[in-house]
Amino acid sequence: MHSSTFELNDTIDDDKKSPSLSQNASLQCNVSPLVIMSILNHYQRRPSNKPHKQRNNAPKGLYPSFVIGLLFGHKDNQTNALIVNDAFGLETQLDPESKAVAVKLDNAKKAVILHSIAHPNDRLVGWYRTGLTVDLQSIPIHNTIILKNLQALSNQRSKNAGPELDESEYVHLCVDTQLKNDKFSIKAFTIYAMNDPLQELEYQNYLKEKKRRERLAKNQKTQTSKSAKSRKRRRGKVVSTPTAKSQTDGGAGDDAKNKEKEKESDNKDAATSTEQSSQPQQAQQVELEPLEEVEKPMPVFHRFKEVPTMYHAAEPERIGLDMIIESPPEGTALDSPSTLMSDTNHLENVLQLLLENLEQVESYVVQVLTGNAEGDESLGWLIGDALSSVPNLSPQKFEQIISDRLQDFLMMVYLGKMTKAQLMVADKINKVLPSTVPGFADNK
Repeated sequence: MHSSTFELNDTIDDDKKSPSLSQNASLQCNVSPLVIMSILNHYQRRPSNKPHKQRNNAPKGLYPSFVIGLLFGHKDNQTNALIVNDAFGLETQLDPESKAVAVKLDNAKKAVILHSIAHPNDRLVGWYRTGLTVDLQSIPIHNTIILKNLQALSNQRSKNAGPELDESEYVHLCVDTQLKNDKFSIKAFTIYAMNDPLQELEYQNYLKEKKRRERLAKNQKTQTSKSAKSRKRRRGKVVSTPTAKSQTDGGAGDDAKNKEKEKESDNKDAATSTEQSSQPQQAQQVELEPLEEVEKPMPVFHRFKEVPTMYHAAEPERIGLDMIIESPPEGTALDSPSTLMSDTNHLENVLQLLLENLEQVESYVVQVLTGNAEGDESLGWLIGDALSSVPNLSPQKFEQIISDRLQDFLMMVYLGKMTKAQLMVADKINKVLPSTVPGFADNK
């Protein structure tokens, strides 16, 4: 590559492979519309592979036809949703020989650090790429750039952004820029590991055998302690202190009886000790063969699994998006910029929408009263609350209020246009005076 700071995504260290990733089927990805607009802007401003007049020796096909970047946000633990609210584009190039994607990793690390300073409550949550297809290069990019190089840095810098994400929770967002079937769509994927089933079975059997031997050793230790306590209790019962009566009445016979009992208890203890000693010998015979250790199976390959994706926008974002969508485009091209409506046109559209909603509510109420539709009590209470919030004014008073407000609004619009015209005239005068009035520039 042309710079040493570019790192190929297919250089994966074999000694540091990613661990087995758990499959998280309940995760949901909520994407802000501003993130999609930022991705589309990055795609529109991507470098072109067309030959430049001043660069005749430039390599052909240096830049890919897609763009990639980082996604920032946070996870809502209550709803188990990953909220994506920011994006940062990365500079990418293609290796002329292997056609592998190279990313400037230094810029990615700087972006993670600066974003953690500006937004301490957000962290790195994944990466994006234009196009709906997941190809062979998506796995190395996800493992090498996101998990291997940027995950630890994001966890270190974003400690106030809640709990750390699991490797299986980092998303890969695909954005369709080709508008297939005249529809704009996005898809989100998470990665999970696929292991060898034979290695998994061997490892599970190893864990079961290891637990069984640990349980057996624990039982043997418990039985040994119980037998020792029982021997102590028997000896305490047999060995008793002679009473005064037995000493005065000629305790020779009692002494003989005590000796016989002690002899019998010693024989019992010897028998029980031989029985207890035979059990550990049998257990030792079972544990003579050491258990061969089996390593934890490594993933054979990784797969992407699609997760539910939906748009998530706050109330200010909804207002801005509605204005952009309702504004007419300046040209006939598909990506023509739209001109924002004036305040008067926006007020007209809002009043028309309000009138349409009132007509729909009136039609529903009439159908319920005539028996053509079944009434909903909860909907009726909502209509009643909406009507009660409207002040009870006569038509003449309401018309007067609207007229006064409209006149004030038109006056503000007129003052704004007049101020704009005066500034334009003053700017033109300042440009003309130096060339028409002698000595104006010197006095100035």
